[in-house]
Order: sequence, then C-alpha cells, then structure tokens
Amino acid sequence: MKTYSYFAAGGWHNPASGRWIDSGNPATGEVWTRIPGCNADDVGRAVDAAHWCHAKELWGRMPATQSPVGGFKQSGYGRGNDFESMRVFMQTKSVWLATNPT
Repeated sequence: MKTYSYFAAGGWHNPASGRWIDSGNPATGEVWTRIPGCNADDVGRAVDAAHWCHAKELWGRMPATQSPVGGFKQSGYGRGNDFESMRVFMQTKSVWLATNPT
C-alpha cells in the first residue's frame, strides 16, 4: 500500500497531526492508499508558501506563451498556450476547509 505526503513550500511533508486517511478502492472496499490528514498547521504552511510566491510575483510574470506544452502538471490547462486557457487556469476557486472536523 502506498502512502502519500503533501507538497508545500518546495518539499514533501507528512501531516503535522500525524493522522493519515485510508482511501478505499470503491470496487473492492479494500484500502489501497493512505493520504495525509492535514490540519490547520499544514494548510498554514501551504498558504505561507503561496503568499511568498505572490509577493515575489512569481505567478504573474509567466506569460501564457511560456507555459509548458502539456499544460500545468496533470491538469492540461495551458496546453493551448493561449490567453483563454490561462484565464481558466488562473480563475479564482473556492476551497472549503474543515478546521475542526467532527
């Protein structure tokens, strides 16, 4: 069984809480991987890294024409190397985070 860490601030990290979530195979019901059960400390690390990138203007300086041919990571966005592809990729998204799950 593979255990995944999360990526933030330029490196891979285990959850600060030490909590892991078993992910089950929907076809068999068996656990096939473990993912980090991140908490507010982990999210804070990622948000701090995003603020740093924003302050250094690292995101805003890359024109759409310089994006990778295959798009950004596995999303495929930017594959067309056009303004519309980048607009969709950079569109503000809402993220809901339960900081005190029950």
